[in-house]
Amino acid sequence: MSPRRGSPLRLVACFAAVLLVPLEAASWQSRPVQVVAVGDLLLAGALLPLLDRHGTDYPFLHVRDRLRGADVAVGNLEVPLTRAQTPTPGKDPRAVREGRDYVFRAPPTLAGNLRRAGFDVLSLANNHAMDYGAEGLLETVRVLRAAGIRPVGAGRNVEEATRAVVWRSSGVELAFLAASQILPVGSVATDSSPGIAASRGNYGGRDWRAGLLQRVRAHAAAGRVVVVSVHWGTERASVPDREQVELAAALAAHGAHAVLGHHPHVLQGMAWVGRTFVAFSLGNFVATPSDRLARESVMVTLWVTSHGVRRVQVQPVWIQAGQPQPLGGEPAARLLSRLDRLSRAFGATVSPAGEVWPSVRTSNRSGP
Repeated sequence: MSPRRGSPLRLVACFAAVLLVPLEAASWQSRPVQVVAVGDLLLAGALLPLLDRHGTDYPFLHVRDRLRGADVAVGNLEVPLTRAQTPTPGKDPRAVREGRDYVFRAPPTLAGNLRRAGFDVLSLANNHAMDYGAEGLLETVRVLRAAGIRPVGAGRNVEEATRAVVWRSSGVELAFLAASQILPVGSVATDSSPGIAASRGNYGGRDWRAGLLQRVRAHAAAGRVVVVSVHWGTERASVPDREQVELAAALAAHGAHAVLGHHPHVLQGMAWVGRTFVAFSLGNFVATPSDRLARESVMVTLWVTSHGVRRVQVQPVWIQAGQPQPLGGEPAARLLSRLDRLSRAFGATVSPAGEVWPSVRTSNRSGP
């Protein structure tokens, strides 16, 4: 039976139209920079009593060496760090009471724990950054910066929310951008008010998707390696939806070197779109989920030179009582095998060692 029209599998055709060039064929001139990327950091809810009991560094005890060892470590901070008391009016209070929507916050002091864990850049472009309004968002930005972490994807106005974090290491210049497709009422930044960067829609007379693609192209033209974090997709869905696939292809076409997805809270497949690496969803990282799929996670290492992403490797992770713990042996093999199955439809294979490669490597023809 053929895939239905508009399904993600049918949309793989847009990936096949991009030339697949062997990663090893390029000339790599500088020492690779190691970027370690993880998924959602949900420092809220049932995790807070665990922090009271075990200490505020508790979530990172098994992963901090790897995060600190990276040249740059990135993730998605899914909670405002604020003392603000007034929740956003943009979320229905009844839906929050009934558990159909969520409003999160965490102590501002956790910014220091995130920095000690090794995080350098955190995306705030998500549907919880404005849970406590402008006050909560601006306090989050302020305490992260004070701790030495560079937030991206949100700010006091459009200019700040859309500004890239430019990171220089070993002669390589990287531009980190972040945007969200999940947009609660009142969450998008304007010329004069705080908010997040969007990746779709027309807000304030601005075409947000076109603007994101233009920024990607501009940074790529400036010789930077462009890494885009996108909050997108459907919660609990293991397969990316049409918008994810289409936006990933557009970002690749405009010069993005890596696309890091989050919001589904489960792992989704990985892809190569030409020379662009795509992780459709990195899943949870620090959280307290109860179901198995939401507890499966990864740490993804990208080796990057001035030419782009040279190599990608996945470290399987299991979340135990809010604490990400690297896996080995048979549990790691099972997770990698499932991730490989999820990835093959999108032009990537995941080896038993966690290496992520294009399914087909060719320099003289298009398509898989």
